[in-house]
Amino acid sequence: MKKRYILENLECANCAAIMEEKISKLDGVKSVNINFFTTKMTLEFDDDLESEILDKAQDIITKLEPNTKVVI
Repeated sequence: MKKRYILENLECANCAAIMEEKISKLDGVKSVNINFFTTKMTLEFDDDLESEILDKAQDIITKLEPNTKVVI
């Protein structure tokens, strides 16, 4: 499945690149792209793991940018 999410309050382009790298290594993630300028994250993942992947992705994002939230 492929879905797009908004990253609310994303403020750092370098952090976005690090987020993308770390999220891409999560089990079940086929691809991830974070566009800093549009503040959108496109994720392709195994259908049955969406909730788990989003929780782990939010943890990664929060560690790098505490005010950034994934908006579904």
